[in-house]
Parts: sequence; C-alpha cells; structure tokens
Amino acid sequence: MKTKTLFTVTNILLFFFAGIATHFFVMVIFTDAINDFRAFIDYIPLYLTLIVPIYALIALNRIVKVKSDNIKLRKIKNSSIVLLSLSALALVYGFINTFVSFGGNFLVGGPAKYFPLSFMLLDAAFIFVFIYVLIIFRKEKIEKEQGGDVCFKRIIVDVLKHLYLLFALYFLGTFAFAFYAFDLSAKHVLGTLPTYLLFIVPSLFIIASKIVKGEASEGQYSKARFVLGLVGLITSVVLSAWMFIYLALKPNFIVEAMTASFPLTFAISLSIGPILISLLSVIPPLYVVVSHLVKRFSNMKK
Repeated sequence: MKTKTLFTVTNILLFFFAGIATHFFVMVIFTDAINDFRAFIDYIPLYLTLIVPIYALIALNRIVKVKSDNIKLRKIKNSSIVLLSLSALALVYGFINTFVSFGGNFLVGGPAKYFPLSFMLLDAAFIFVFIYVLIIFRKEKIEKEQGGDVCFKRIIVDVLKHLYLLFALYFLGTFAFAFYAFDLSAKHVLGTLPTYLLFIVPSLFIIASKIVKGEASEGQYSKARFVLGLVGLITSVVLSAWMFIYLALKPNFIVEAMTASFPLTFAISLSIGPILISLLSVIPPLYVVVSHLVKRFSNMKK
C-alpha cells in the first residue's frame, strides 16, 4: 500500500514537472523558430535538460506496467543510463558553450532569467539522482530473457498514447505558466476561466485513469472506468461549450487575454488552440463511454 501511494505521489509530481518542461520546450523552440533558429545551437543543452523529466515520466509508467521483476530491473537500469547520459551531455555542453558563446557569463538570461546557470544546476541534480538509482541497483543481476513478438497494432496505439500525453503535458504546463501570465483584468474572465480549466482536463483524465486502474478491483474496474469517462465527458463538453459560446460573443478574447497560451493561434490568425484543447478533452472520455456501452450491449445480445 505504501509503495502504491509513493508511486502515485511521485507520478503526479513528475507529471506536473514534465508538463512545465514540455510547455517551456515548445515555447522556447517556437520563439527561436520565429527568429530563424539563430540561438538553436546555444539552446541545445536547454532542450536536453527539458527532455529529461518528460522521458523520465514515460519511462516510469512503462516500467510499472512490466510484470517481470527481471525485465523491470533491466528497464530501470537502461532508462537511468539514458537519462544520466542526457543530463551529463547537457551539463558539459552547457558549461563549454557558456565560455564559447556567452563569454563566461552564467547569467545571460533569455529563455529564463538565470539561464544558463539554472539549467546547469538542474542537470547536476538529475545526474545525482540517476547515479544514486544506478548505485542502488548495481548488485542486482539481470537474466537474459527471450523477447516477445512485436505487435504492429500495439505499436501504433502506443505512439498515439504518447502523442496524446505530450499534448496533455503541454497544456498542463500552459496552465501552470498561466499563473504567471494570467490576465488579471475582469474583462474576459468568463472566457478565460473555462479555457484554463480545459487545459488541465486531459492530464487529470490520464492521472485519474491510472489511479482507477491501480486501485479498482478487477470486478469494479469496468464500472469505475465508465463513471470516470462519463464525468470527464460531461465536464469537457460543458467547459468546451462555455468557451466557444464566449468566443462567439467575443471573437477577440483569445488575442486580447490569452496570446501567451495560444502562440500558434496568434501567429496564423486561426483559433486552432481552442479547437485542439477541446478535442483533446472530449475524445478520450467519449471513447471510454462509447466502448463501454458497445461492449455492454454486445454482451446483452449474447
């Protein structure tokens, strides 16, 4: 029970951290793209640092799904080595580049107030964590196991799940940064409120799904998953309808109050951001509800 609780807390914290990293990664590379990628070389260590928590979140959840302790141990070691390598490369590259491009100034600023020093400190912390993990499991022996069959359908589903996760993380990070860039005026609060709430719906649905899967018994899982899907669907539809009704009444509210949250919308003058977050919020719970009902009706016919 303590292990489950520890995993849940760790997973939620890592999820939030990965969300901030994803949002920051997208915003920095988007800004650099507008400037013809002039600073891309200098920002490589920053990108590597931001990839670490995202990769760590994906690796952690993949490791937990593995039933074999032997394979689980192998994945822990391999993932730790990959993450350690990324962090070490980012730290070394960042340190050298500070003298090459910034004249030894560790507080240049730019993408972050204390860049590149703040990211170097993060790299050092990551290196310590992954070395510690490798030390803990250094004496554990891994036995060779025959690999299973590769299922193309499962690979496609896995890719789609990870793409959805990345979008969910980006909007979770957008929600977190909203506290910094939030429009404090009451002019568009009726439009920004449902939009900001929609930002966290995909992430909450993913986290809640994992909690339900881990806590519900085999007999209760199907019903609990359906209830979760229904609640998620109703919440998403209500918030989406609220947002689009306000958008119809105040077509410029995104540009006036939420440009920082939807940079692509501002750049191409299309409301793709609200549409995307609405679809990401509605489709997964809708799939859960529909699949449950279809399965239930097919069983009734039998």
